[in-house]
Amino acid sequence: MVDGPGTGTVHAELNGTPRAEAVRALVDAGVEVAAAGPRRRLEDAFLQLVGEDRTP
Repeated sequence: MVDGPGTGTVHAELNGTPRAEAVRALVDAGVEVAAAGPRRRLEDAFLQLVGEDRTP
């Protein structure tokens, strides 16, 4: 997901890929990476607050 034209912000679901590996692949492809970090969803924050376990 890209947050609009010219923002320079991209969000990606890594599906288990280590963040460092994803950043390395972007840099190797010539993409400048200024920052990389987790993006928490509101649902995840809520479940953490109420102590809900999401494992089946």
